[in-house]
Amino acid sequence: MPKTNKQIEIQLEKALDSLSEQSKPNITKTAREFAVPMHRLRRRWKGGKSLFQRQPNGRKLTPAQEGALCEYIEYFDSVGASINRRQIGVAADSILEEDHPRDSPDDPPKTGDHWLKRFLKRHPEYYIRRRKALDVERATALDKSVVQRWFKDYE
Repeated sequence: MPKTNKQIEIQLEKALDSLSEQSKPNITKTAREFAVPMHRLRRRWKGGKSLFQRQPNGRKLTPAQEGALCEYIEYFDSVGASINRRQIGVAADSILEEDHPRDSPDDPPKTGDHWLKRFLKRHPEYYIRRRKALDVERATALDKSVVQRWFKDYE
């Protein structure tokens, strides 16, 4: 029997081709012939997805939902506003709530405590960094009258 999942998938594809050519498909015999798990071959024959096509276990967001969340984060970045951990979690929860069927008696799913850590691991282009305190010089220079004067001069 093949050792890795990739080898099994290759053998499964061959077995599925063989089954489609048979006038009366015999799943058990074909599974033995190609040395693949019979139950996996049956599931695939009935239209099930392969291990590589299925959504991984434990993922709250679908790829489309995760893409929408990434666009949301990138929008904030493009306008120069920072987004914090809590805001990302709230956005993910609102996406899940929006896609949850209204007539369902169950509560919409929520992201867990470690969801953000796993999300950031899947998307290394995003990272969290601590905010720096405003320098004293900048804080004292940022006065309402100074800003109003600047806008008056700008006009």
